[in-house]
Amino acid sequence: MAKKVCEICGERPATVPVRIALGWANGWTDEPQIVKDCKAENHPFKERNLDPTMHGFDHLVWCNICGYEYHYDSSG
Repeated sequence: MAKKVCEICGERPATVPVRIALGWANGWTDEPQIVKDCKAENHPFKERNLDPTMHGFDHLVWCNICGYEYHYDSSG
């Protein structure tokens, strides 16, 4: 029997790490240092579109190497 897949990230539970929740990027005045460092290291982050919100689609972004996740919606 195949293991159930996580509805949010699409990965099997054994590979879904606990992540640091950075909140909504729409409210950031500057990217958190962990995100800057991740981009500088060219880590393969992932992104998934979730349900529509009042302002557009909810996007979830995460990096399994750095262990963070954040959301943004398509309102900018």
